[in-house]
Amino acid sequence: MPTLEILERNLELTEDMIQKLNKKGLLKIENKVNPLLQDYNLYFLEVGKLIEQYLSQSDEIEKLLEYEGSLSEYKILKIIEKFSVASPKLMVKELPTISRSWISKLIKSLLDKGFIKKIEKGLYQLDKKGREIIK
Repeated sequence: MPTLEILERNLELTEDMIQKLNKKGLLKIENKVNPLLQDYNLYFLEVGKLIEQYLSQSDEIEKLLEYEGSLSEYKILKIIEKFSVASPKLMVKELPTISRSWISKLIKSLLDKGFIKKIEKGLYQLDKKGREIIK
């Protein structure tokens, strides 16, 4: 049976992230006691379950892997697909971890590549090339 080796890596998790991962059954939590008798938790990501979950969405993952641009560009294409027409304001709302200025740069890149088109000031639609990538 093939094995997948993942290098040991510590990640900082917010309480919200822990709750979401735990709710989806993707996090194993072990309560431990250190030599000073203080309780603490160890968190283990259930990688097998995570992979199964994402493989069930394999079409979407294959499209994402085939796309040669950034993940953020791909997310913008998906937002435009979802709403048919999207503004930078909507993109910022849908992608709160990405700044308005970075979204503007991503929009310019997508326009230059011919994946989206400006239909009027501040409104964008997928162009033919963009639809081909998403579909």
